[in-house]
Amino acid sequence: MLVENVLAEGGEKLALVDHEGPLVAAARLLRDNTTNVVVVCDASGTMIGVITKTDVVARISQCEGASCTIPVAVMMTRDVVACRPEQPLSEVWTLLKGRRLKRLPVIDAGGKPLGVVSARQVMEGLLKEVEHE
Repeated sequence: MLVENVLAEGGEKLALVDHEGPLVAAARLLRDNTTNVVVVCDASGTMIGVITKTDVVARISQCEGASCTIPVAVMMTRDVVACRPEQPLSEVWTLLKGRRLKRLPVIDAGGKPLGVVSARQVMEGLLKEVEHE
């Protein structure tokens, strides 16, 4: 089974934010959506990082004055692991497990975000595959 199969079944909503947008915009997306990760894109729509609830909480706990209006790019994680729709779920599970992640952005060949896949979705897909065999 491939990533595109579990992505098509739905799950977490893809939340995007511009790298020049304020951190508070990412915080609002995290609050209002059914995801714990916001994908940060550059002006061309290419993924350049992610912001998690943990990132926002860490920054907000140190806010003074206007410091919470810093651009998302200052706080985002740049060393992002992502997967592609054509990747087997077994490879994605290895990535998730090896890096102790709960979610991975799914990107196309040009780096444009297509969605987010969770460890739960991957595990459920792998279980369906085993049951089918």
